[in-house]
Amino acid sequence: GPAGGVCFAMGNKPLKPVLDPADLPHLTDAETLQRISVRFRQLSEPGPKGPHVTPGSFMEHCPKFVDKYGPTIVARVIDMMDTEGTKTASRVGFVTAAYALSCGTSTLRARQLFNLFNASHKPKLALDDFAAVYTPLAAAQHRGSSAAAAPDRELREAMDELGAISARAVFEARESDRSGRMSEATFSLLVEEDHILQQLRAELSQLLVPSLLG
Repeated sequence: GPAGGVCFAMGNKPLKPVLDPADLPHLTDAETLQRISVRFRQLSEPGPKGPHVTPGSFMEHCPKFVDKYGPTIVARVIDMMDTEGTKTASRVGFVTAAYALSCGTSTLRARQLFNLFNASHKPKLALDDFAAVYTPLAAAQHRGSSAAAAPDRELREAMDELGAISARAVFEARESDRSGRMSEATFSLLVEEDHILQQLRAELSQLLVPSLLG
């Protein structure tokens, strides 16, 4: 079923999708599936194995998201949807990830975000992998609350530094076993209470499933 376990691959092998592609015919929200399929066609470009969403095609169609968060998060979003180890997202990978993120249970949504952060594809999340995504999220938050709409380089660097400090503080406050890694269960609890992660999920839902309120 859709809530089936997730297994982790080592190295550059893709992560198993949070939703099993075999579940696609049984997903009930046909309207959302239609929106996601339309969005996939908008974001994808032709490839040898059919249309895929690449980092380049994603950045071309989502410039505001790229300007706000930078290319690292774009690469992580694509990796989250990559079911074939090609550094691109096929239709199946795109649809299953977007559906889980926008319409899944809170467990599925958190697991999808865990995959986004988990660049090393290990069972537990490393601080470096967490910080690589959380730092630009927090920096964007700091810039948004700053009076300067387009901050100069020094101010931007200061915001980035604040973002890095925030990332480490958030991680270390919840990493109970002092192993330098965070379990998926702990990450799921963090998603429930961290407004920056909730905002990321909401923005990605809007981006991947346009006009869906969620």
